Amino acid sequence: MVKVVTRYWGSHFKTDRQSANFVVQFKPLIEQGWQCHLVLERRPENLKWLVGLQDLGVVISCVPRPTGNFDAKSVQAIRRLCRQTGCNVFHCDNMHMSPLIGAYLARVPVRVWCKRAMNSHYEACRQPTWKERLAITSRLSVALATRVLTVSSAVADELVELGLPCGKFHILNNPRPEMPRFSTSRYETRARLGIPQEDIVLIAIGRAEPVKGWDILAEAFECVAAKSPQVRLLLVGAETVNGHEAFSATLRARISISEYGDQVQFVGYVNDVLTLLIASDVFVLPSRSEGCCNALLEALEVGLPCVATKVGNVTEVLGEGNGGQIVPRNDPHTLGEVLCRLVSDDKARAQLASKAQIPDSVCDRRAHAERIVDLYEDLLRPFAKS
Repeated sequence: MVKVVTRYWGSHFKTDRQSANFVVQFKPLIEQGWQCHLVLERRPENLKWLVGLQDLGVVISCVPRPTGNFDAKSVQAIRRLCRQTGCNVFHCDNMHMSPLIGAYLARVPVRVWCKRAMNSHYEACRQPTWKERLAITSRLSVALATRVLTVSSAVADELVELGLPCGKFHILNNPRPEMPRFSTSRYETRARLGIPQEDIVLIAIGRAEPVKGWDILAEAFECVAAKSPQVRLLLVGAETVNGHEAFSATLRARISISEYGDQVQFVGYVNDVLTLLIASDVFVLPSRSEGCCNALLEALEVGLPCVATKVGNVTEVLGEGNGGQIVPRNDPHTLGEVLCRLVSDDKARAQLASKAQIPDSVCDRRAHAERIVDLYEDLLRPFAKS
């Protein structure tokens, strides 16, 4: 039986790291004789990012992303593509309903949906509407999928609470990050950023949109800075996100008029967060929601003490006092209290840092890719026999 997988990503490469991650994911499949196809929204501006995948033998196709939950043109495009590739495994990520319908209509025997994010009402910290309680798209996608991969137990639990069959769910956390070598020291990075060597630096990695909770952290930081004048906050990530321009403007305005605004630094998007983590003293995850937080794993990898909201896989990662403290989400008061204690207590930070490590349950990228191959093989086995 010829084994063919079509991986529908539905977006486009914004960095070379994204294409490199797919190389790692496809490599064990190619080694085991699979034919691999990757579906993007469009080709990246830098075509060199595709070279590693093309050298591996991955066939790349482009299909416009769906314009809504159900897009008839997208359904037909995916149906045609699945028939052209002859795939017997179709794997899609967060954009799911139209691609899964297309794969179902093409009679692809194994259909995998990887759910990476929580539902919108949870992300907004509000009660669901009656439409959100119906969760038609999630229910239909679970029905269409042979297996639903979730990146944390929290994502799976949300589906279980809808009364959906838990037997279809398979939890697979994101892999251990592969940290690049760094050439800049803590001293050099601080000097470049204009941060005094004796200051205590808090760092958050995300982007300026409500779900990442930078506004919560900004409010908590005012309490911290009032008690500790030698503290700085680095906000690392996109400063403006499409659709959230008003949030970004409000956040910047609040920080600029604050008495402590000059102690907050917007760093913007960077490819190499490692040097910034090494130059910092405490990692903060203030998110209102996460599926599985890669930035938290990166912070633990370099031995930073962490403070994180109880979202996604945070409990599994930090549950046993593993290098960090967990606080309620959407609670700037509690976040501020915990940060105040850590900033003022060198021994407390050192104690958490000594325990900072990624749990053994989080596998490396190669093992993660091999687990997905094993899942494909198991799901396809009944059809190989028929």
